[in-house]
Amino acid sequence: MILKFVLYFVLFYMAFKVAGKLFSPATNKRDTFSKKDKGPSVSSDSDLIGKEREEMVLDEVCGSYVAKSMALRLDAGSGTEAERFFCSEECRGKFIETKNKKH
Repeated sequence: MILKFVLYFVLFYMAFKVAGKLFSPATNKRDTFSKKDKGPSVSSDSDLIGKEREEMVLDEVCGSYVAKSMALRLDAGSGTEAERFFCSEECRGKFIETKNKKH
């Protein structure tokens, strides 16, 4: 009787663990993508140890921040703010329209 109870308990526990692995979202990016897969990745602070973080720049039109390497650039003249950054062609176009209306 007790042996049956222990056996059922072990089987239930194993089934519970397997079901948990099958139906829970992956919490580690290695669970989601293989090394060959070039899917999306999320960097945590531990991933950035020994590496520099990429500079983020502000899109003044919509207020969003964009990685400097991904941002669209516009030379806005001379001075301290000679270079402007934008998240999209749409925001860059709006900035140019606004600038042209002022002049």
